[in-house]
Amino acid sequence: MGIASHKPAPAATPKQGEGNGGAGSTPKKRGRPVETDLSADKCIYDAWKTYRYETYADLERELKMKKGEVKHAIDRHKKRLWASIDTLE
Repeated sequence: MGIASHKPAPAATPKQGEGNGGAGSTPKKRGRPVETDLSADKCIYDAWKTYRYETYADLERELKMKKGEVKHAIDRHKKRLWASIDTLE
């Protein structure tokens, strides 16, 4: 048998878990999935920024929300705004 009759070995296919270096695959979002409604947080933040409400309690009463939910929604949205500003720099 000479070198001319030698057949190349078949290409190895990646096994499950090995991956193929990301070629052809779409990147996945990393981190824990968001459990809050982003658009609802934005609406609450926009309502607060109208300066129509003196306290968070007033806005909570208007939106029929539990105590503390408005403050948490506004804080979450502010953090998202700051995170988007940081990524632009």
